Amino acid sequence: MDMPEKLRNATKEYLNTYKGAKLLTTTIRESWPYKDKSIKDTTYGAYLEWGNLLTVLSIMECSKHEWSDDEVKNSSMKAGDIQEFIKHSIWFN
Repeated sequence: MDMPEKLRNATKEYLNTYKGAKLLTTTIRESWPYKDKSIKDTTYGAYLEWGNLLTVLSIMECSKHEWSDDEVKNSSMKAGDIQEFIKHSIWFN
């Protein structure tokens, strides 16, 4: 998948650091969340699994370049915590 170099490098670093980690999938999401609909955000994501730790590495690029992310964001959660969200959130019922 075509993704920004910073995200590609962060994904490689994660896989090298956490031996046995797997890249599950990558995503691209486009949105136009501003009043000015000519401004587009593109968010790139890499979804990784290492044991029971699930991680999303992401970076957002905006058509207004000064609004783009400077660094890759890392969000991680244990699988058991995600199961609790699934049991109790209206999004999964």
